[in-house]
This record gives sequence, structure tokens and C-alpha cells, in this order.
Amino acid sequence: MKIFGKRVTAGPIHFADRKIEIRVDVQAIPGGHVVTGTVRGNPDRVEILRMPAPPRFLMNNWQSWGPTQAMSPGERLAGLDERMANYSRYVFSPVPDEASRALLSDYFIGGPGWLTGFLSSRVAHPYFAIEGGEIAGYLDYFGTEIPEAVSLEPLVVLQGEPWSAFSKHTRIGRRWTTASGLRPKTRSVGRVGINISPA
Repeated sequence: MKIFGKRVTAGPIHFADRKIEIRVDVQAIPGGHVVTGTVRGNPDRVEILRMPAPPRFLMNNWQSWGPTQAMSPGERLAGLDERMANYSRYVFSPVPDEASRALLSDYFIGGPGWLTGFLSSRVAHPYFAIEGGEIAGYLDYFGTEIPEAVSLEPLVVLQGEPWSAFSKHTRIGRRWTTASGLRPKTRSVGRVGINISPA
């Protein structure tokens, strides 16, 4: 797994070119890492993470009614192209061009023994794309000019059984939201089983 093109390890990362400047801090936490930082300039779409795609993974949709289900690289959601053509290009994703070319998972994605997910979506839309045999994590800023540095949407990378990793992701997100002055939205969903083994 790579964060901003570098093997995951705790410490700072700095990237700058004529378009953008990104300052990142990768922090080790029990069971994984948290990636925070700032971005300024004209970031458009920024790749945060890249890793090999497992044969089966848990993907998520940005709509509250959308599917969260086990998928495999190369699969497509049944009826997606027809719904996008007949109802709205944005029915499944706020990045419809990406959804047309690749399988997307918004906010988080998980596989056997791991889960990675963004903790917010305040400025950019965070998503993961299956690109060949890899998973790429992106922040899409939709071409917005950002003259002063703003916080990146934090990313957490966790190891462990999917349910406990997802529960930890939720707890970290709640703490980060509270610490950043946002009011967390809480909803009890109870304990659910997550099975991403091949059918």
C-alpha cells in the first residue's frame, strides 16, 4: 500500500508543483495509520492511496439508499448504466464519468483483514476506484480553486477483521469530528455481519 506514492510509514510528506501544494502527516495508531494534512492551489482530483485489489472486497455507495456489498474487480453493478442514462448521471455518484469507467466505492472500502476510509467529506468528495488490479483512493475537488490551505479529508487505514475495523473507523471518525468542531451525526444501526468471502 502506498500513500501519496510512498510506502505507508509514519511521518511527514510534502508535495508541491505549479498547481498544488500538499502537506501530509501520517500518524501510526493502534492497528493502522491516520493520514491528515492540508492542500492549497487547484487540486482538481488528488490520488491519496494505491494498493493491490483483493479478489473480493466490501464497497460502499455515497447515497444512503445505495448498495454496500461485496464485489470483485471487473464486476459492474447491475443496471447502473441504464439508471445513469434514464434517470440521472448523478444517481449513483457525484463523479459520473469515473463511475462510468470504473467500479467506485465512496468513503470507505474493506477487504479480508483490512479497512480504509475517509473520515469526512467537507471540501472534497472521497472515493476509491478499482483500476485494473489496484484500488486507488481519490479526493475530487471538482476544479475548485483553493487559495488558502484547507484540511485534507482525513484517511484512516486499519488492519483487522472487517466488523471491528469498521467499528474502529466509526469511533475515530466521531472523535475527529468532535475535535474539529463539527457536530457528529449519530445513528444506531446495531451489529451486522459483514461477509466478503467469495460466494
